[in-house]
Amino acid sequence: MLLVCVTTLVSLPVAAGPIEDAEPRAVQILLDSARSEDPLLRSHAIEAAKAMPDRALPMVTLALDDENPGVRYAALATAGRLQLEALGPQAATMARDITQPDYVKAAALFAAARCGEEVDLGRLAAMLWDDNIGTRSNAAMLFGWMEDPQVIPVLLDASEAPMDRARPIERELVRLQITESLLNLGHDDSLKALRGAAYSSHDEVRILATLMLGKALDRGMEGNLIGFLAKNPIELRLAAAESLARMGSLEGLPVIFEAAQHPVATVRSQAAFALAQADSDPEAVGQLVGLMDDPNDRVRISAAAAILESLHR
Repeated sequence: MLLVCVTTLVSLPVAAGPIEDAEPRAVQILLDSARSEDPLLRSHAIEAAKAMPDRALPMVTLALDDENPGVRYAALATAGRLQLEALGPQAATMARDITQPDYVKAAALFAAARCGEEVDLGRLAAMLWDDNIGTRSNAAMLFGWMEDPQVIPVLLDASEAPMDRARPIERELVRLQITESLLNLGHDDSLKALRGAAYSSHDEVRILATLMLGKALDRGMEGNLIGFLAKNPIELRLAAAESLARMGSLEGLPVIFEAAQHPVATVRSQAAFALAQADSDPEAVGQLVGLMDDPNDRVRISAAAAILESLHR
């Protein structure tokens, strides 16, 4: 369950200069994190490198040889999303490497294809029917980043595939990921499924679907999102506030400010991205810059990544 209670608040500085002034420090936080001893921090930094494409190539190149498979996955996914063509041959080699975990090989197929290499994407498509639910969801996400509408029929078929041994929430999460990928590829008929997922009985599904409504700019759900601002848990309220901010509404700003001071670090991390969507508000910018001083490493990375995304979107 994602339900949490607010027991204490973390004080954050509000005063800060323009968000442009924070860019050098945000870049440095990500560069330092890419060299961290913690593989999770290295992964987060590499994922965030897509917001600074002029610096991404050396970071991603080093990460492709990282000892941790999660970091290698992040590097391949970033290489593919940024189409770092110089890394295409290495990605193709990694896709054939039997010592790599399946999820790394999936990302390697994606990166190689996006970087202009000839690879068999049928191998990636086959993962959409894998017995492992995580493998299915990962393949669906990678297809959604392909920017190729020709894969829509494959994803539609996968959305109907049985998952008899999966738990109900697992089935919902896989189908939600497929829905997001279809929307990314321009299949607007998938909006109905996304709207339904926002009312799932599972918190995790509702929160993710609510975030996706904002990314899809589904203004037809704006009134529903306003209603979600009064719902629990805090992650749902924050997701609704972020989605409203993406649509140009700051009605959820008090929720975002609450989340930025929340005692749970994962909530503050998500609040950073919500603050970046509300960057027309000076106080939101101040709180976002302030999160780069958070005591938690992952929150600082999120704040840095959110600042760079705000500046370069």
